[in-house]
Amino acid sequence: MWFGPVLRWVLARWVRQPATWLVVPVLAAAWPIVNAIHPLGITTTRRGETGALYELVFLSALAATLAGQMLLGRAEPLLVSLGTGRRCGVEFVTHLALGALYLLPVLITAWFTQAPRSAFAPTRLPLGAILTLFHLAALAQVLRRLPLPRSLQATALPLLAWALPALVTASVMGVDFLAALDAGRHLELASERQASGPQRIGAGLPIIGWTAVGLLMTRPHPHALRRPR
Repeated sequence: MWFGPVLRWVLARWVRQPATWLVVPVLAAAWPIVNAIHPLGITTTRRGETGALYELVFLSALAATLAGQMLLGRAEPLLVSLGTGRRCGVEFVTHLALGALYLLPVLITAWFTQAPRSAFAPTRLPLGAILTLFHLAALAQVLRRLPLPRSLQATALPLLAWALPALVTASVMGVDFLAALDAGRHLELASERQASGPQRIGAGLPIIGWTAVGLLMTRPHPHALRRPR
């Protein structure tokens, strides 16, 4: 299957990046540091230690998606030679693989340093992290289709997926249109014990929408390899 070579390529490139050996130790040390300073009242959330853990997971997912954008940008000449479906598949696999590599240091250290075990229930932190990765990957896919410099794409992703929904409310007739951009909504719902099924489904619908937009915006190369061997 094609995704096996893609995973090996992602891992090889990830290991060779100097930034990897800086970012991974920082992510691994992030939760122990937060856990140590939280009793002092130094925090960015009112939801206690669990809220801080969810925030770290979101930032790790965002860092992974930005790393995926950089990696895919360097492989653009190869990507344009692929068919639409295969190209989008390679992009999603790249983002999800890097997401796993960036999230594991945070989750492993959190598990072994007295993080709340309730946060690791399948429908909470794991599901929220997976949906967040898919949401960020879908937004990144759309941004890659726009005629923007790579540096502007990297700036636009955290702005659209994080800062803008947090700072601006664009509500018309009770509908918040910026909610479709809010990739952190999945982890926010996962942190709430009383989150309903319709709320989770509503937060997941933008993933399908942005993925469809990315597919429609993908213009196949005239000589695309639809079934490369």
